[in-house]
Amino acid sequence: MGEGAWYLLLEVDGLLASLVNFFEQRSLRFSFPELNNKHFQLYLFKIAKNNFSTNFFHKFNIDLPSNIAKSVPKRQREYFFGRMAARYALAALDIEQFRVETGKWREPIWPEGTIGSISHNERYAGATVLKATQMKGIGIDIESVLSEKSQLALQNTAIFQSEIRYLQDHGLMTIPGSVLSIIFSAKESFFKAAFPLVRRYFDFDAVSLVDFDNNRKVLLLEVRQDLCPTLQPGVVIPIHFYWLDGNTILTYCGLQGSGN
Repeated sequence: MGEGAWYLLLEVDGLLASLVNFFEQRSLRFSFPELNNKHFQLYLFKIAKNNFSTNFFHKFNIDLPSNIAKSVPKRQREYFFGRMAARYALAALDIEQFRVETGKWREPIWPEGTIGSISHNERYAGATVLKATQMKGIGIDIESVLSEKSQLALQNTAIFQSEIRYLQDHGLMTIPGSVLSIIFSAKESFFKAAFPLVRRYFDFDAVSLVDFDNNRKVLLLEVRQDLCPTLQPGVVIPIHFYWLDGNTILTYCGLQGSGN
């Protein structure tokens, strides 16, 4: 269960000692019961759409990559607040002035000896960072509830007929947008958590839904491919989910190097 309340984070220009902007931030703590209640802290920002400017990157000393500079404002906002969240997650480990760059698979590059994850949608951006001794992989994903058009697009590319049948057989398709959003987000979280172990791209069919418990807010994904020595076919991975608001889902996944 996440805990915490929104508060206003005041940023001040050190030279002028004047107000630059208010950002709404929340710190949430989540645990993994199946991993001896190991936990992580999520640093979450509400994305400010009004008065956003690319000048924020300079003001707050956050790198503005050329591809982001050329992108649409929505992408710029999401990138900025994602990196802001990462800054606070790193600061919690006493890591300052580290610039989180992007790898060839679009994965964040974290300091040696740490693992982490960043995610965002149009409303929120969040990040978490842990010491690699705590877990070998951590993945978070923030998704808006899928539109009907997006639901159709994801079927057979990210969510498959066997999974749809499972949901139908267990009476879980009464609100398909919400359930399919959770499953899609869960696979994204797994991908992020598994990447430090797998170190290569793999498709959504590498895992498949085998259980969905809406009361406990957890679902199980079974590995279907040989991904790495600890993620072999038949390994079952719990993914937890949490509603940030009525239209936004957070999923999170933690992995041990020796299997779960």
